[in-house]
Amino acid sequence: MEEVGGGLAVLKQKQQEWPGRTGQLQLLSGLLGGPEDPCPLLFVYGPPGTGKTGLVRRFLKRLQRPLAYVSCLESHCPRLVYEASHLQLHATCPVSENAIDQKRVERLGDLESSLRELAERRRRRATAEGNAATPTHYVILDGVERLASKASTGGTAPLGALLRLGELSGLKLAFGLISQQPWESFRCNSCGMEPVSIFFERSQDDDAV
Repeated sequence: MEEVGGGLAVLKQKQQEWPGRTGQLQLLSGLLGGPEDPCPLLFVYGPPGTGKTGLVRRFLKRLQRPLAYVSCLESHCPRLVYEASHLQLHATCPVSENAIDQKRVERLGDLESSLRELAERRRRRATAEGNAATPTHYVILDGVERLASKASTGGTAPLGALLRLGELSGLKLAFGLISQQPWESFRCNSCGMEPVSIFFERSQDDDAV
């Protein structure tokens, strides 16, 4: 686990890389906290080409947080979202590669079961290492409007149920949603959950991101 000072060093580094995004970086850093701290639902939105995805992904990776990044453009249906989340999260605390690959995760209930197993594995590892707490895991859903739109076209898009997987599985889990649309577009599918929003406006530095 990284020290608090390490997090501050990462923040300063990223402020140099994204000089026009100091406000967004400071807000993101404060919300993430330490490796074992809970994190609220994050909603990062703004026009295309403003650096939303790059900043969030690189910041979390630089902090070495357990992370699953899912592009809803590539994972174009709920089943693929579940599968990608399962594989990437289990890869942060593997038992064996074969055991992960052979497990079928096609439904939301399958993913819940998978994350429950991961939570138990994390607890056993923390106990063996003498740690009192387990790390927070992050799932970033990029282009989440594509997943949410399934509901309006008669598909299955249980966004609200996805966001409650941490409660259901016992895994310390935080979600970050990245979108070009404001939160009002998702409120009816979120089961009453309200995020902390981080807006990326267009700036003169966007061409360099």
